Amino acid sequence: MSQSLREDIYLFTDQDLDGAGCYYILRKAIGKNFKHTLTSEKNFRSAFLSLENRDQYKKIYICDLSVLESNLDILDSNNIVYINHRNTVKYNNLSYKNLRQESSDSPSCTLLLYKKLKEKLPEFTKEEKILITLINDYDSYELKLLDSLKLHYYYCTIEGDKLERFYNIFETGFKGFTEIQKNKIQNIEDKIESTFNSLKIFKGDIKIGDKLVTMCSTFNNTFPSEICDRIIRKFNADIALSVNLNTSHVSLRKNKSCTINLGNLAKKIFDGGGDDCVAGGKITKPFLELTKLLYPVT
Repeated sequence: MSQSLREDIYLFTDQDLDGAGCYYILRKAIGKNFKHTLTSEKNFRSAFLSLENRDQYKKIYICDLSVLESNLDILDSNNIVYINHRNTVKYNNLSYKNLRQESSDSPSCTLLLYKKLKEKLPEFTKEEKILITLINDYDSYELKLLDSLKLHYYYCTIEGDKLERFYNIFETGFKGFTEIQKNKIQNIEDKIESTFNSLKIFKGDIKIGDKLVTMCSTFNNTFPSEICDRIIRKFNADIALSVNLNTSHVSLRKNKSCTINLGNLAKKIFDGGGDDCVAGGKITKPFLELTKLLYPVT
């Protein structure tokens, strides 16, 4: 494997499995490693501004981060390629002249990149295509494939340069998990099960617009998506909230049958944002008022 580095390429991407998939696709397309930063929508601006000599890079890719609206003042440059896969209609109303905007709605940013760069990619093997399918299945949270969630759990255990290590481990695609990987995944599953069983769950019927929805909430510091999903299934909730008191962050997930747009809800009540099915925000006064309508069920 070549250790050479493309000094003129930089990537900012999300910290999740989809972010790792974006790096994987770009690495395959470019054929060499390149500098990169894992970040979040909250921390993107400071991470971007801390990058020295930004105008010297041939291309700076920003993938799987909904940051264009709030950072257009620093992103409208002809060496920046912005690629996001959720709620992309709003980008049509933004005013930019130099930025290369390649976003379009897709189940995952990994799949979107794969389709956009297919002509530049080497012919993918069956195992490489399986890896992309698993990442896409997890990020869309369809979870139709047994190994999608397990791949996410394993990614969470990777330390150090998560993107490069993930690439090195799965460079030739997904061929199943090793026994060591299975043990790490099992440890994560046990931790989630133990955490879920220890949580205090609150539940209530909340009026949102003209709709009455069943909402559940809990205080939890780890794996908010998985905890919310279990809450929704066990308590037949329309919307589940996982509140991290350490970071004052609120994660929102919903039942697939629920018609509430979580991104709009997060913006209105939690001073946050997101898309239709996945959103986040922070503890706010309106949220604290809302919690008064919830009662403990465990």
